[in-house]
Amino acid sequence: MDSSMHEFKMISKHRMYDQYLVKLRACIVLLDEQVLWRVGEAETNSIGGIINHRMR
Repeated sequence: MDSSMHEFKMISKHRMYDQYLVKLRACIVLLDEQVLWRVGEAETNSIGGIINHRMR
């Protein structure tokens, strides 16, 4: 992996954690647990399922 790709990955990782995680948590706490795990139309994933997948 070249240095520019490594730098891009490091910057992206820190932005995801430092900026977006705070905003995501602020939104999630507003949701009722039932809404969090509700599956949408056409078997789309629930918000909770998507977050669970992204946190791995």
